Amino acid sequence: MKTLIIAILLALSVPVAAKDFYLYTGALTYHPDGFDEGVTNESHALVAIEYDSVMAGYYDNSFGDPTVFASYRFHTNIAKHVEAGLQIGVNFGYKGACFKSSEFTESDMLRFCPEATLTLSYTKYDAQPWIGLRGPIPMLGVRWNIDLN
Repeated sequence: MKTLIIAILLALSVPVAAKDFYLYTGALTYHPDGFDEGVTNESHALVAIEYDSVMAGYYDNSFGDPTVFASYRFHTNIAKHVEAGLQIGVNFGYKGACFKSSEFTESDMLRFCPEATLTLSYTKYDAQPWIGLRGPIPMLGVRWNIDLN
């Protein structure tokens, strides 16, 4: 019994590896000609969390509809304080055809849609600006590094 207690105390005293934890806010976009039909929103009220590369959040999509998403973000450092990433996931909130307004009516069902975003983040500070590209649509936002230690 004494050995078990010592083993538990030793296990509890080992530092746990810190996981990345971020809060995302913002997401301004620009829709170039040919990709702007029906677009009513380029300021998306993004609020999301990421823990150990798993993300979940909310935003108002480009057509003004509330949208939730879940995704996984692959990432690597490409220079000092610069991180490249690829976020792949699914969202729920677009009506009719994914990402197009001209192919649905207000009575169309909401649907699950795939999403993928290439990102670059500047990681020197806790407030980390990021730029993204989802198809031809550039994005800009801020992620906040949350220290769990």
